[in-house]
Amino acid sequence: MGSEAGPVISGQEHRVATLASNSGANVLRSVASSLLTVALPFLLARLLSAQAYSAWVLLFGMAAYVIYFDLGLQPVVQSMVARFVGTNDRESTRDVVGAALRLMGLVVICCLPVACIVSAAIKSFFPGLPDGVLVDFQIAFVVTVCGQLAILISNVVMAYHAGKQQLVKPSFLVGASRLGALLGAAAAAAFTNNLTVTSIALTLPLLIGLGILIWRLRGNLAEYRGSLREPMIVRYLG
Repeated sequence: MGSEAGPVISGQEHRVATLASNSGANVLRSVASSLLTVALPFLLARLLSAQAYSAWVLLFGMAAYVIYFDLGLQPVVQSMVARFVGTNDRESTRDVVGAALRLMGLVVICCLPVACIVSAAIKSFFPGLPDGVLVDFQIAFVVTVCGQLAILISNVVMAYHAGKQQLVKPSFLVGASRLGALLGAAAAAAFTNNLTVTSIALTLPLLIGLGILIWRLRGNLAEYRGSLREPMIVRYLG
């Protein structure tokens, strides 16, 4: 009896440690995301000129609508990955990830042309936009949309890690990229007072973070064979 108690306690401790580490990592990522959302306007209001900041508020508010095109994939991917990992169905896990990223690819293909069209016609939507910031606004808007798309896709990838209960390293990576975006945008605004440079400094760390997340999934994606699960995901969403 005594010899059997050790492994049970060890298993319980392992589950508690896994839960605690994943919860802590998720909190860290949430804090970093909240800082980017809350602290960035606070900093830019003090670092950009009044005209540049007014234009930034408008373009960032418009670009933020991209987040609503997540298609509800996060809870779907997390639940399906957790189910397939629990049954040790690695092929289905790979298929779910591949299908989700393909759907996100469609979102990118749809959003970027629309962002370019809106940017080109922005003066028609907002005739009061000052000519002094017009070109910077148009470029910065498209760049910022790219950053929001990077956040959208990284959230879907994080849902995969949440389903596997392996959030620690990915959460540190995502948190670091979002803190980097915050600090980069603040520094660019302070030194240049330029919307284009500020948007690039905001977006570049987000794209780098996403690239590393995708690279970490390379084993899953390399064995992705054209999913039979994609229609299942679509049905799940519907």
